[in-house]
Amino acid sequence: MRKGPAVLDLRANRIGYATHLLLPPDGFRLERAVATTYSLDLETLLASLLPLAFGIVSDERESFRDGALLLRALHKAASRLTVFYQAGQIHAPRRDSALFPLLDQMLVPVDLSRRNGVSLAFHPKTWTVEYKNDSTGETFCRFSVLSRNLTFDTSLDVAATLESGTDRRRTRETKPLLDFLSFLASLVPKKSPHVREHVRRIGQLSKSLRENPLGLGESGPWTDFDILPLYGTAGRGRAEHPLRDDPLFSGREDLRAEEKPRDAVVVSPFLSESVVCRIANRIRKSDGAAVALVTRPESFFALKDRPSPETLPTWALKNDAVSPPSGANADAEEEEIPRDSDLHAKLYLWRRRGETTLLLGSMNATESGLDRNVEMLVRLRCDPYSFGGGDLLRELFGKNPDGPDNPFERISADDPLAAEEAGKERDRKQAQDAVRAFCRCATGRAEPDGGGFSVVLSISDKFAPSGEVRCSIRPLRGEVAEEDACPGVLRFPGFSQADLSEFFVFSAVTPSCTVSRIVQLPVEGIDWQKRDSAAAAAVVNESGGWKDYLGLLFSDDVFWTAVEQRNRRVAGGAARSSAALPPGLYEQMLRAVAEDGAGAAFAEAVSLMENQTGSDAERVRRLLSLFLESLSAGRKRQ
Repeated sequence: MRKGPAVLDLRANRIGYATHLLLPPDGFRLERAVATTYSLDLETLLASLLPLAFGIVSDERESFRDGALLLRALHKAASRLTVFYQAGQIHAPRRDSALFPLLDQMLVPVDLSRRNGVSLAFHPKTWTVEYKNDSTGETFCRFSVLSRNLTFDTSLDVAATLESGTDRRRTRETKPLLDFLSFLASLVPKKSPHVREHVRRIGQLSKSLRENPLGLGESGPWTDFDILPLYGTAGRGRAEHPLRDDPLFSGREDLRAEEKPRDAVVVSPFLSESVVCRIANRIRKSDGAAVALVTRPESFFALKDRPSPETLPTWALKNDAVSPPSGANADAEEEEIPRDSDLHAKLYLWRRRGETTLLLGSMNATESGLDRNVEMLVRLRCDPYSFGGGDLLRELFGKNPDGPDNPFERISADDPLAAEEAGKERDRKQAQDAVRAFCRCATGRAEPDGGGFSVVLSISDKFAPSGEVRCSIRPLRGEVAEEDACPGVLRFPGFSQADLSEFFVFSAVTPSCTVSRIVQLPVEGIDWQKRDSAAAAAVVNESGGWKDYLGLLFSDDVFWTAVEQRNRRVAGGAARSSAALPPGLYEQMLRAVAEDGAGAAFAEAVSLMENQTGSDAERVRRLLSLFLESLSAGRKRQ
């Protein structure tokens, strides 16, 4: 009988970013973090800052309405977080926000498309986070490997987490993560205005991981683990391929029967014919073996030489098995065919020689995933009597695979693939290729223009989309019309300081689809400090907004302060906006004067109030100046 809790029970083992992956342990706060993702949604990134900065679990869409709270979380986390993502894979937002320009300081686009002349993608999905307990000085590290991108997508995904401070921590097993962080540091563009902050953050995180190696928890069947970064074509010679000897992926043709896996369960939304055939040929045919391929129907039907149901039973997620996504699904390597629900998990389980191995992370069962892309996986091992392929299939399919409660259904190799999907896939690929090419061929410049700014975009002659693709471009913010994206110089006038950013909305239109992405381009001529201050002022410039922000800035408990502010607004808080200060803020500021390290909070408050107008703002500016004088005098006496 299998020991331990369920590993992948779809009904009882659901996780969330806020509740499982990012929320600090009790008594700890965020020290620093590095994340990697293929695609990115700016709204999701904003929502993820709340658990990171304050340990607040909040509905993602509801929290988006609290501009002051999100700004406070952004200011608190911006100097502590770096996010690497595939260049050209920020999804166009569903709504506008003055907060979006402030996110460019924590984002690093990665373009590996032309490394060694081979097309590849930056595809790992990870979070490496360090937390600190200020009372004890204790440091706690967490490393999460996911198949989920940093988006609002609700497809079925999988994740695994390793933490420091466990009884089974391993220094040797942590080293591949240190090498991966070093690789990430090498990807930060040397001309980035924030290059020093990113590289320093990665170095400090690596130092903490060396002092606090990761390990397995005591729950679950697993007894051993390996962290497996795949560098693909971008890192040839950097490290030996860690899957070279694994039976499912080995290129050896002389595997003996006892070396082949008896159980083999593969879950992958995308497939390559060569990889699927290799897996099918590796499986040892025996009675009682748990063998299954779980994928998307369109990926399976796209294979020219599909394995038979007898060789490799194939399953797909039912169309209504997962809650419908709120927006466009964020996919791994291609633009996928939209469905009500989708499979996005990637995991591989096999059993041989008295051991069960589970491999999970970002890698699809494709040639690109195995040999070209940058990926991240974690490999878990255990006694086969503790967990095996049959256990995994029961958790996926339930006790009765053919019953109505199974969220998956069998698919046949004889089912037809709609002919028009091949043309759609070709169009999607051409559109996506245009986005990637534009990221390499365009730069920007901000120029003073009257009382505002103009953004000038220079597009290289090398930008030449293939096929029937029509491209357009516009800055993310500002009241400007989009322009055709073609080689030459484009000028967008009429920008305020707050709207300047590195973000542009690029659209590629083909006969059958439209792909819209935010591209992050290097833009010269921006005074980043003034831009950040102006953007912050724009966020809180609504009636009473700056008062809410000051309340959060000096609050002892951000969560309850945010709840009280929201309740006041719901109960007609606008009528109370005539008060110069929110209730209790004066006392909070008095306590802050007596605390060590309060100078940064007062400096931020003064910077914010410089952009506010009105008699209330003037009174608060005088009050802040008085507190600052008291703070300065107190330090001189010490």
